[in-house]
Amino acid sequence: MPNIRQILALKENYDSLKRSDNRLKDFLNKGLLDNVAIEKAFSFDVRNKLNEHFDLAQRMPSLVEYFESKPEEEIVLLFIDIANFSIITEKKDNEFITNYLDSFYRRTIPIIYEFGGQVEKLMGDGIVCVFGKPFIDVEWPDEFNRAELCAQKIINRFYNTDKEVKIALHSGFITYYKTPGTNYEEYTMIGRPITELFRLESVSRKNAINFYTGGIYYSMNPTTHLSLSQLKSEEIILRNFDTSLPGVKFSNVSYIKFR
Repeated sequence: MPNIRQILALKENYDSLKRSDNRLKDFLNKGLLDNVAIEKAFSFDVRNKLNEHFDLAQRMPSLVEYFESKPEEEIVLLFIDIANFSIITEKKDNEFITNYLDSFYRRTIPIIYEFGGQVEKLMGDGIVCVFGKPFIDVEWPDEFNRAELCAQKIINRFYNTDKEVKIALHSGFITYYKTPGTNYEEYTMIGRPITELFRLESVSRKNAINFYTGGIYYSMNPTTHLSLSQLKSEEIILRNFDTSLPGVKFSNVSYIKFR
């Protein structure tokens, strides 16, 4: 996860503060925020560190511990990427590609965060993001609703531009995983839904939310599909098509295409 670097940096700050002054540890653990007491208890340098890192450092150790415990969670995933990216950039130089991707990321990632998603991985023009614990803790099936609204907004943002997108939506139980050792530390997700998401992306249609026929999202009551309940039937196209994907238990894919 790209943002895990922030988590690790905050954990390091927290640990260094604990080592430098046990009184600061007490303040962090007890959650004491009295400014006068802080002024009396710590030197100028330590106070500055405390003011800068207190809120985040107090929360992040538990989040890092959460990831390092390798929990299993049921989450919703989106794979967002630019349709025909290879064709668009085939004869372009690196400066063009850099500016092209910068524009795409600047407009896409804020939308993901707007709906409570978290970026899991960036791969060229592709973004994998997750909706669910620990980033959001909402009533089921609100993870689907948030992911769907996020996908809709991104599709609408780039519709009829040089960055039209295709979006795969999938869900399931994953494990948050940390690579062992210290040579290459990375936090990521593992599990069958990840493989199935990548396979789904490979056959996804542009300007559409693509999902497995027979999956949880497909089988949900239509009233929980915000796009189906809020949009008139003439505004969307719901279609199925057969596919054969290795390592995937689903034989059909459905997609909601916005007119």
